[in-house]
Amino acid sequence: MFWQAKNILDGRGNNLGSGQVRLDREGHIIELVDRIDSKYNVYEFLSPAFINSHCHLELSHLKRAIPEGTGIPGFIQKVQRFRNTDRDMVKMAASAADYAMKAYGTIAVGDISNSPVTMEVKLKSSLRYHTFVESFGFDPKMASEIAKKNEQLVKAFREKGLSATGVPHAPYSVSSDLIKYLLKENFEPKCIHMQESLAEDDFIREGKGELTGALKTLGVDLQNHQGKQVSPLLYMLSQIRNDQKILFVHGTMTQTAEMDLIKSDFPNAAFCACPRANLYIEETLPDYPGFHKSGLKMLIGTDSLASNYDLDIWAEIETIQNHYPEIPFEEIIAWATGNAADFFGWDDLGKIEVGKKPGLLGWKEGGRPRRLV
Repeated sequence: MFWQAKNILDGRGNNLGSGQVRLDREGHIIELVDRIDSKYNVYEFLSPAFINSHCHLELSHLKRAIPEGTGIPGFIQKVQRFRNTDRDMVKMAASAADYAMKAYGTIAVGDISNSPVTMEVKLKSSLRYHTFVESFGFDPKMASEIAKKNEQLVKAFREKGLSATGVPHAPYSVSSDLIKYLLKENFEPKCIHMQESLAEDDFIREGKGELTGALKTLGVDLQNHQGKQVSPLLYMLSQIRNDQKILFVHGTMTQTAEMDLIKSDFPNAAFCACPRANLYIEETLPDYPGFHKSGLKMLIGTDSLASNYDLDIWAEIETIQNHYPEIPFEEIIAWATGNAADFFGWDDLGKIEVGKKPGLLGWKEGGRPRRLV
């Protein structure tokens, strides 16, 4: 079988021009042909299927439960308030979200889990998942115990045949000791929420601000917390190896000098764009042109239905393109395909190349992608 288009986007940031993508019955690409047969349907674009690099499937039951514009301090308080829900309801919502992602053209997901509740959904899903088992804990005396529980949950996912690694939540929600425990684990990749708001910067840099009050209301003991006198990202970089494969999620407040530092000194680090979640919570966007100019590896995620309207990667791509048309469209597509496949080590996905099985999306001018294979 074959599919053809005027523009074939290869997932590496290139437009191969017009032609055909030929596949075997299992969906492996067997040939790229640089001609079009006008007797058959011609799409405007073909691309690999999308990879959602940052999702919280287990928060799917919180769709429309949290209003827009709360800011990170307000958002984390409301998430904790609504988080504990009947497990069957959580699984039902997660299953529906999983099905919707497939319909949106997604083939694989990097998903955050704080519990085993989505395990059954992932086992039954046709999507490929890597689970980031995430932990919180600001008390250094509890770091060892929390790390052991994290390790046990990671093991439970792996024993079911599901790829998983243990990760910290964010610089403002984990102690330095817990960060070290979670990042020293041999298995990669890792991820961490990073620089989502000015409140986070105030908390890490000065040890005060709006986030301090929010954490106290959640029962976090901040008695010994002191400002680090550096940004959250620089604080985090002091905790990791230079060769660590780690995904910094959001980067809403990341500065140009920080981007340049990571590019030069942390070759395996990447950033994940979740633009609609940033607009939903903080009503602002990261400096995506700066990220693009820096040459950092960029990925795309949707975040959760607690902080977004749906889990549609195409809508994230359109948001970036609409706000920053100077970033080449082919490269934004690569953020959601080849770059993500490289980061997660999914060598068969993300690229239109002979031998790979990336799934295939096709769309007409002005339309949206639909899954062809």
